[in-house]
Amino acid sequence: MNQTQDMNTAAQLNAATQLIAVGFNTILPYDDVASAWLQLRDPKTGVLLPMHLELMGPEHPARKQAAFQQTRRVREGMLKTGKPSFEDPEAEDSTEPERVADLVLSWKIDLPNAPVFSRNQLAVLFRTKRWVLTQVKVALDERDRFIQRSDGN
Repeated sequence: MNQTQDMNTAAQLNAATQLIAVGFNTILPYDDVASAWLQLRDPKTGVLLPMHLELMGPEHPARKQAAFQQTRRVREGMLKTGKPSFEDPEAEDSTEPERVADLVLSWKIDLPNAPVFSRNQLAVLFRTKRWVLTQVKVALDERDRFIQRSDGN
């Protein structure tokens, strides 16, 4: 191929890519978002509470990095022993509040004198109010929560 043919091919590819993108955006007007808000609910009544948590979505770079690191640890363990190794369930349970707190970016609390967000305070909250931890874990697994319309509707 000569330079003119290369440029024509590149232009055709670019035009085709744009056409496909426009077409897909028309029929699939949704995009992944890096984060989304969860408003906590009363665990007994379901009434919305004045606390919101901003959660990392599955496509958030830090969340993906954490998942990759976990996969690497499992693979390294398999390479060393030849079989899968699992963390002790008690140890896993004791570190869960911190692991989940790492996936929360911020909070909004609609009350006067509300505490300022910190990962440590959130981990303490998760340890003392396991129902909050459960709501966050469920929300983190809701893929639809982290998908929004790209056309603004």
